[in-house]
Amino acid sequence: MKLGNLGSKYQNSDGVIFRSIKMKNENTVSLKNLSTGEINNVSTDYVLNNLVKLTPDAILNIMLCESGINGSEYEDVYIAVYRTTTIESGNTEPDLILRQDVYSYTKNNPFTVFDNSNIIYVGDCITKFTMPGDGFKMMDLFEYNRVKVNHSFDLYSDDKLDDIMELIGNKAKIYNATLENIYNEKAADNIKGYCRNIKELCKDNHFIEAYRSLFNITTIDWNVVLGKQSFNEDGDIILNSKQIKAVENIIRKYITDVKVIEYGYDVDISKIVRYSHIMVSDVNEKIYLIAYRVIGDYPVDDDIAKAMGVPQPQ
Repeated sequence: MKLGNLGSKYQNSDGVIFRSIKMKNENTVSLKNLSTGEINNVSTDYVLNNLVKLTPDAILNIMLCESGINGSEYEDVYIAVYRTTTIESGNTEPDLILRQDVYSYTKNNPFTVFDNSNIIYVGDCITKFTMPGDGFKMMDLFEYNRVKVNHSFDLYSDDKLDDIMELIGNKAKIYNATLENIYNEKAADNIKGYCRNIKELCKDNHFIEAYRSLFNITTIDWNVVLGKQSFNEDGDIILNSKQIKAVENIIRKYITDVKVIEYGYDVDISKIVRYSHIMVSDVNEKIYLIAYRVIGDYPVDDDIAKAMGVPQPQ
């Protein structure tokens, strides 16, 4: 029996979690202890017979694809993410697509034609929540004739970009070579967004932010933990007044009784979901669950209220 995709996480009887990060050969896999960072090579039989696999949250496919137009061929790099629940439902459409050599729906200003900048942005990362209107479908971004090379990895909602790059490892070379060729051929002063490697492509198109959004995780541009001042006497994470205000601005509600927990597989979400909460990913890509009690809604602007049909005071 084979292990399947790299990236799978496994737990032993002591609760220690390991991750498969590299296949040494057909019968040997490199496992990383996620608590210590230590990497050991073990047999695949050991993994299958002694460890329990943690169900992945998603599968990532990275592909080197070839297309042909008017008799000429060109290559492009695609990354597609499928949530496990999407796959289980029988839906074959990805939840997220990142592509390099494509006009950007999300970065180009629709009014560029009027501002004389003549700047065109390429490369895009689109999710099922951000795809354009007018009948656009996720699969419309798949504009290739054949897949030349592809690799698949199991992902979890708390994966950081560095975690994903570690899984891709040396396999990145072939994709990076293609990205370098595209950059050298097409990058220009008025064309922005061509990247030289996968990591740069992911950063430039906010891949992690888009990936986290698939799990209702909101990306914030500040640190949750600022230092010792972010902990009370019991060691619990606390937010200062500015941080609480920032959360209120996101959810558009006034809150109190704020509780913060760093997300991990040892966190029993079922005990928390009964409370109002939000999950955030801070500037260090760490995920936190913030629970709170709502004490009031933000006031609605009069013009917006009228448009929504909200009764106005007499």
